[in-house]
Amino acid sequence: MKKTFIALFALLFSLLSSGATAESLAPNEKPIPIVASFSIIADMINEIGGDKVDVQSLVGPDEEPHNHEVLPADIKALAQSEIIAINGLKFEEWLTPAIKASETKAKLLVTSAGIKARSLVVQEDTLVDPHAWQSIRNGQIYATNIAKALIAARPQWADHFRQRAKNYIQQMKELDAKTDQQLSAIPESKRFLVTMHNAMGYWAGDYGFKTLSLYGYNPEAQPKPRDVANMIAKIRENKIGVLFPEHHESDAALKQVAKDSGAQIGPALFTGSLSEKAPHYLDLFKANSKTIIDALQ
Repeated sequence: MKKTFIALFALLFSLLSSGATAESLAPNEKPIPIVASFSIIADMINEIGGDKVDVQSLVGPDEEPHNHEVLPADIKALAQSEIIAINGLKFEEWLTPAIKASETKAKLLVTSAGIKARSLVVQEDTLVDPHAWQSIRNGQIYATNIAKALIAARPQWADHFRQRAKNYIQQMKELDAKTDQQLSAIPESKRFLVTMHNAMGYWAGDYGFKTLSLYGYNPEAQPKPRDVANMIAKIRENKIGVLFPEHHESDAALKQVAKDSGAQIGPALFTGSLSEKAPHYLDLFKANSKTIIDALQ
């Protein structure tokens, strides 16, 4: 009985001690509180940070990240964060007023820094393509930028962040090489990627595809009759057989284009957010690549 009491007392003391230790951790020993603008960026940070980061994504999976209605909870999260991670390239213009309103002292991490941006001229205006994450080669730059920011925030964990970033980047390199090899079976004449909005340009650029879309970089834009007619003509001219919708966008207009052009609607691509079928960034890339390859073979 006495031994049992001693054992129980020791267990209780151990639990209380461990709890006290967790509560008494110095601020720079706790996981880094980070707010990410949307789910893809949040996932990249989690992959590199592991248990050393506490990441909150303002725009969750299956949600449209181009425009987000900022909530009071978002303002609070921004105020309490140590790092605010964004894509950049004018993708999260909705976030600027929220950051200002939060009066946060967090450092801003622009994950796309250093990437050569694509552009599109629309009625004499040059628009920047923000969807740089669709290139897994760019993904390696994202990972490098994230690792640098985490190391700067917690130098004592530098080895942890460097090793996880190295492993993550290696996975990206292997996926890139595998995709390039698989696409070798697709002739140049069939390398067309037709979507609702121009979100796959960086992927297309990596693998020698031409892109066609009903409108530019903003999925909330409305296609004009002239644009629809031009797309139908190009689809017929190039004998394009498959058009790709997007998993969180209406495909009504694309279905009409398919009907009028004689093309078919293929499976949906994951463009702006993670999903149950693509819960991580690497899953998103693999799913999109497989969808395109399978449809065009």
